[in-house]
Parts: sequence; structure tokens; C-alpha cells
Amino acid sequence: LWQAAAVEAIASFLITFSTGWIAISPDVPPPPPDPRLGFFNTSTFLGPLIGGITNAIIVTVLIYCFSPVSGGHINPFITMSTLFARLTTLPRAVLYITFQLLGSTLAGLLLRASYNSRSFKVGGCFLFPDIYPVHSALALEYTSCLVLIFLAFGVGLDPRQREIFGPALAPILVGLSLGTL
Repeated sequence: LWQAAAVEAIASFLITFSTGWIAISPDVPPPPPDPRLGFFNTSTFLGPLIGGITNAIIVTVLIYCFSPVSGGHINPFITMSTLFARLTTLPRAVLYITFQLLGSTLAGLLLRASYNSRSFKVGGCFLFPDIYPVHSALALEYTSCLVLIFLAFGVGLDPRQREIFGPALAPILVGLSLGTL
């Protein structure tokens, strides 16, 4: 159980650091859309696009790497969902979530040290209340998490799907789902 929890910490660390470093940028409000090209040539569009593509690839590879040991949850939200679906026991879920948060926290600290500043934003993960209100960000996060759960359970976590997609295709579909969100 401890080995699986350590694997979850490593996976959380790797996904947080790698996708964070790829999409890191200075902590300034995003530029306004270009009159000719609109939203598509701004960092507000390109950061999340690159982050989403790399997230899809990295999550897929990490699930393949770590699922034999821990199930490849990587994300506390997935672990909580598997707990409520009775696919994970309470002690395992508590240990996984603790180690996942520890791994991501260490990755965030290393990102800050690597960027040599506390002032940065990552991809589409920024909050400037005068541009994008807090309640809008919360609604977007809630909806994205709900879609992620439906997709993750629909293609990978539901044991009945093993017969349809097989164990090899599920990590690809879960990675693509998360990258899309």
C-alpha cells in the first residue's frame, strides 16, 4: 500500500511539474484578442492548447506506467470518485490523496524555484477577477470536473467497460478526455 501511495506521489509530481513548466508564463493579464485573428493568437488560447495536448500525452503515459502498481489515479478527484464508487477503500483513498497532494505541492515549489519567481501563471490557470470573475472560474472548474468523471468512468474506471475498450485503450481515452478539458 505504501509503495502504491509513493507511486501516486511521483505521478502527481510528474504531471504537475511537466505540464506546468510547459505552459508557464509571467503573471500579467492576458492580451486582448487581435482584431483580425480574434482569440486564437493570444497566450490565453495558446497556453491551454499546448498544456492540453501535453497533458493528454503525459497523463496517458503516466497511467500506463503506474497503473499496474497503484491503479494510475494521479488525481485526488479521481481517487475520491473511485472511493464513492466503492472501487477504492477508505484507507487507500486517504493515503493516495495525501501523497498526491504532497507530490503536487513539491512540484509547485520546484516550479517556483525553476522559474525563479513567485509571480507566474500556468496555461489557462489564472484568475484576474476584473477580467474573469471568481464565480465564472468556479462554474467552469465544476463543470470540467463533472465531465472528467463521466468520461473517466465511461471509458476506463467502470469495470464493465473492460470488455468493450480493453485495458490497453482506456488510458489513451482518459488522457484524451483530460487533455480536452
